[in-house]
Amino acid sequence: MALLPSCTQLGTFLKGPRTATVPATDWADAAAGPERIARPHPTLAGVTVSAVRRSDPAGQRVVFVHGSPGDSSNWASYLEAVPAGYEFVTVDRPGSGFTTPVRSIASLEEPAAALLPFLEAADGRGVVLVGWSYGGPVIARGAVDAPERVAGLVIVAGALDPDQEHVRFLQRVGCVWPFNRFVRDHWRIANEELIPLERELRVLQPLLGEIACPVHVLHGEQDSLVPFGNVAFMAEACSGTEDLQLVTFEEERHFLPFSRAQAVLGAVRSIGH
Repeated sequence: MALLPSCTQLGTFLKGPRTATVPATDWADAAAGPERIARPHPTLAGVTVSAVRRSDPAGQRVVFVHGSPGDSSNWASYLEAVPAGYEFVTVDRPGSGFTTPVRSIASLEEPAAALLPFLEAADGRGVVLVGWSYGGPVIARGAVDAPERVAGLVIVAGALDPDQEHVRFLQRVGCVWPFNRFVRDHWRIANEELIPLERELRVLQPLLGEIACPVHVLHGEQDSLVPFGNVAFMAEACSGTEDLQLVTFEEERHFLPFSRAQAVLGAVRSIGH
């Protein structure tokens, strides 16, 4: 997955506005009402994980994991109309949003481990994990490490094929002093996550066949950030599940959580009930 698909993004990379990290009271409370919203902060291995939770705690829990860069507010619209019988949780991955400490994460294991406090559903049912872009391999790693807690995966434009990962020159420049002093923190952290992603995916690749829960993949054929070739890779690598669904969109690019929200929710429903 390329952080900078073209040089036209250089201005944003160096000094552009951050995308949508705002306090919960600025968007989540306004959408849901304070009586139905919570921002839990469980601490695990020294990381205090921030999340936003909405709806019936007795419902089927669904945990949404953002890409890189990003934060839990990328899923804010999903909290506005949670389907009956569901509990939606949007998580700030380590290194993002309000999760602390703010630092780079070079492995997939740590962000997957940070999901563990949210994989304990009230009724004992497994949790449905939804991961967009970099969130795709994070939730896949979560399903490998805690299979008994995961009811299914919805991988949205997920970057799982190591052969599709190519680090661009500008990414490496953005991590080197003195250039990194001019790069906004969220871009720098994203760089430091994405540069080792190929290595992490090669570690994950032989483990994907262990995933036995349903795996539903949604991907746009015109995706220039996470190539469409990831779909064929997942079709082959996720050999341990009896419920592998591949949904592709001929004209869509990378931003399926926004342009194809109903398809994402449809995949959640097909796993969660």
